Amino acid sequence: MHLLDAQAAQGGQADIDLKYLEWLRPDQKLRHLLRYDVRDAGAPVAAGRDRNGYWHLFQGKARDLTEAEAQDRAACDRNTNLVRQMLRFLAPGQVLRSATAPSPVQKEPLQLGREPAIDCEVVTGGLPAFPLQQTGGEDAPVLAKVFVDAKTSQLVAIDVQPLNEGRPDPSRREFVRLGDLRRVDGHLVPHRLVHLHADADGKLRARTRVVVASLQLQPKLQVEDLDRPK
Repeated sequence: MHLLDAQAAQGGQADIDLKYLEWLRPDQKLRHLLRYDVRDAGAPVAAGRDRNGYWHLFQGKARDLTEAEAQDRAACDRNTNLVRQMLRFLAPGQVLRSATAPSPVQKEPLQLGREPAIDCEVVTGGLPAFPLQQTGGEDAPVLAKVFVDAKTSQLVAIDVQPLNEGRPDPSRREFVRLGDLRRVDGHLVPHRLVHLHADADGKLRARTRVVVASLQLQPKLQVEDLDRPK
């Protein structure tokens, strides 16, 4: 992940390893398990939720996240939610079919920066839930504009505006550019994602760029694989 915000006090790059598993507990309750390890120039960061609860690294050792560490627990929940929502977009057709009041299909070129223009087919409609980066991956109803490459029929971008009392809020507009699509375990998956936000002047500016180095959608994970380090 590359942080691209030119106005931020700090930028940089981090390598992230992530595992996610839907685990059915012995009492038949579903639990979403997550473990992520972040490596950058600073101290290593690791956290997640395993079968025993929330945990993180503290002074190099794994320990429980307490009720008092509500902010860190909430961050783990947001990260889990963001992963779950990203998995929804492995079936973009289902997402499009869930749109309310979709517009007729229109022709529109997609032009971002110095990229060559892409002839697209575009549909606009409401989505009941979309993971917004500006709110840490929490779901929100949005007005979404979806760009599909007219030549390849591949989803290449999503432009969303959160709905405030049913009205789109352009000041919190987010734009996701999807690139380097490759087939993984039967799904066409982008391996490069650029996330842009609207500034005060309304112009889109890149905030993060994610490059997926490797991806397994059907790994043979066991609950033990999500356990905190010993």
